Formats: sequence, C-alpha cells, structure tokens
Amino acid sequence: MKTQIHSYTELQSYLRNQIDEEYIHIKDCEILFDVNVEKIIQLLARITNNIINRAIDIRNCKFRKIEVWNITFGKEITIISSQFQDIYINDTTFCQDFSVVDCIIESTILKNSYFNNNVSFGFDFKTITRTIDIEDVVFEKDLRFDNLLMSKKLVEINQDESSLFNIYGRDTVIKHDLIIQNSMFLENVIDVRCNIDNEFMLQNVNGIENELIKIDNYTGSLRLHASNIFILNVIDCKLCIVDIVNSTFENIIESNFQCKRMINDAALIFRKFAIKNSDPILEEKYTAQLYDNLLRQKTVNSLRSCIDSINKRKKYTIGNKKNVYYYLEPILLFFTSIFSKERFLLWLNKYSNDFNRSWTRGIIFTLLATLIFYFIINYLGTDTQYFIIDFKFNNFGKVLEGYLSLLDIFNLSNVEQPMKLTICGKFLLFIAKIVIAYGSWQTIYAFYKYKR
Repeated sequence: MKTQIHSYTELQSYLRNQIDEEYIHIKDCEILFDVNVEKIIQLLARITNNIINRAIDIRNCKFRKIEVWNITFGKEITIISSQFQDIYINDTTFCQDFSVVDCIIESTILKNSYFNNNVSFGFDFKTITRTIDIEDVVFEKDLRFDNLLMSKKLVEINQDESSLFNIYGRDTVIKHDLIIQNSMFLENVIDVRCNIDNEFMLQNVNGIENELIKIDNYTGSLRLHASNIFILNVIDCKLCIVDIVNSTFENIIESNFQCKRMINDAALIFRKFAIKNSDPILEEKYTAQLYDNLLRQKTVNSLRSCIDSINKRKKYTIGNKKNVYYYLEPILLFFTSIFSKERFLLWLNKYSNDFNRSWTRGIIFTLLATLIFYFIINYLGTDTQYFIIDFKFNNFGKVLEGYLSLLDIFNLSNVEQPMKLTICGKFLLFIAKIVIAYGSWQTIYAFYKYKR
C-alpha cells in the first residue's frame, strides 16, 4: 500500500523521516500533485543543510509531473520501479550517476543541463513512452536507453512532428556513447542532431512502418547490431566507423554522407541499397569499400597465421638445438601469406586506382613505377650507368629523355640502345613495360567508372 501525499506540507512531513546523513529515501508513496523540486529544497532548508549533496534513492513510487530547475545534485540519483507522467529538467547539474531502472515515464524533457557522469534510462517495455526530448544538454559520459516502446499513432501528438525521440540543439554534446537497446519504435523516428564524440549504437532495436533513424551532422561512429530498421537516413555526416551486424533494412537514404571505414556487413548493405536506388556513384563507392575490407581482412588473417605458427613451434620445441629452418619457416610463411595472389591483386587495385575510382592515383602509380624501374635498370641492368645522381642537374635533359622513353610502352629500342642493357637489364625492362602498361590501363579504366 502506497502512502498518498496531497500537498507540499504532507511531502515535507514525509521527507523529514526519510533523510539521513548520506541519502534521501523516497519509497512506496504516491504523490498526487505536480512537484517542483526547488520548492521542496526550500521547505527542507530549515531541517538539513546541503540536502542536494545527499544521494537520492526513489523506489516503487508514483508521481505526476516533476519539475527540476536551477539545482545542483552532488551525489548519485537512482530511480527504480517508479512511474512518472512527466519529468522536466532545466538548467540543472548532475555531478554523479543518474540512473532510471524499470520505470514508466510518459514524457521526459531535458534542457540546458549538464550531466557529469553516466546517464541511463531503463523502461519497463510494457507502457508506451510518449516523448523523449533532449535539447542543449551536455553528457560527459554514456547516455543509455533500454526497453523503450514508442508509437506515434498511440499518443496524442501533433502529426506535423515526425519524431517522438529527439536529441538536438547546437549545444548538445555526448562525449562518450549514445546507446539504445532492446527497444521498439512503432511509426516513429529516432532523430539525432547533436555531437557524439564516440559511438552511436543501436542493439536489438526494431522499427516498424516508418523511417526509424534520422542522423544529421554526426561525426562519431555508428553501430547497428541485431536490429530491424525500416529506413536509415544519414544527412551531412562524416563518420569514423559504420558497423552493422545481423540487422535488416527496408531502405537507406543518404545525403552528403562520408565514412572512413565500414566493418562487418555495413559496406555490403550500403551497396545493396545504392543498387536498389539506382545510384552508380554510391555503388562504385561501396564496392571499393568491400574490396578494401577484404584486403584488410586477408592481411589480418595472414598475420594471425604467422603468430599461430610461431606459438606452435615454441610449444612443440624439445631441447635447445635449433637449425636454420626453425628461423626461416616463420619468415617464409609471412612472405607467402602477405604476398599471396589474391592479396597482391587487391593491393595492386587499391594503390593503382583505388578500386577503379581514382584516375589521379592511376597517373601517380604509373609515373612512380616508371621512376623506380628507371633507377633499378640504370644501376642493375647496364654495364655502365646511364646517369649518375649528383644533384647538379647537368644531365637533366638526358635523364628526362631516358625516363620518357621508358614511359613509352610501345617502344623498346629507345631505352635499350642508349642505356646498353645487359641480359638482366632487358629482363627488367620487360617487367617494367608490363607494370607501366598496367598502370596506364588502370588510369584509363578509372575514367569510365560511371559508364560501366
């Protein structure tokens, strides 16, 4: 049976018995009027000093509307198994953890406030949450939401408003992670327009019948794990990492979206919707990302194989005698794995034209390969060096002529005759012409990337 409280006078009397040196305990009560926390503090000022420097523990209570204005809470706040119609917090500082566990909160509004530690909202997943609205709030650590159930159709809201879950404001900053997990959004949008320094993560989140996630001007990392998302909309974002695992989408819409690295299923999913939306530019972009991921994975697997081999050799070694093969085997394994056929081809495609996307890289690759072979042939493929590097540029014209001759893939005599090549030099020249021809083709092919 909950204790019913009808006025500030009754609340003041109730709290006198709930305050000790460290805590304010509020348990098993029902407050039947709108509460202004600042007014409560004023009422209790005669009883105890620095009441806001005590931890607050609220359990199994029922509130109407709670307003918090111009207050600093020096200790942690814990709210468990309680019910609120509205929580409104404005211009307030929280120095320690703010934790909500298994609660019903119809409306949560946070404005112009500061949270110095972790903030978590845990809902009971049985009752519809009407709205969550966060504006111009700074979170120094994680901001977490668990067990949310939101539906636009089942609450009274202006239909011009697209979202019930909003985090926005020029001064809103989440300096660590924003995490939403084990939640369901029916006909609703998660609208995030703020700075998140680390990660924005959705885990086991389901959205039905509407655009679920709208991300605007975000520069952190986005992780979507085990979620069913109707539409993902990313606008003006420059993300470090996009990580998608075991998640499904109806569509992905992007505008001015950039990402340094896509891991797990992300590149494949973004490419799928680029094809679906008939966008060849994005298709080319995510195809290149897929190949880049494959190259990175093969490199990692090669290094792991080498490390495993070395560890096994140490495990099964008996005695102190070790022959030369003991030391050569890891080296040979490293080179054979790193320079495997598939990895070598991926590496060539990446650095010759960025997987058919960059003709400028193709030109640089061709010119640089020509220069390298030019020096190798000059020092290893001739009886007498064709040129000597003295940085005086006395023979610059001669050197440039030889370089341009080597760059001409259709002419061998202009190189062979003046440089007087040996058998080794002729072989190197043959290899050089193949590499230069490959670079030239990669350059040409990159020009036609949108016509394929």
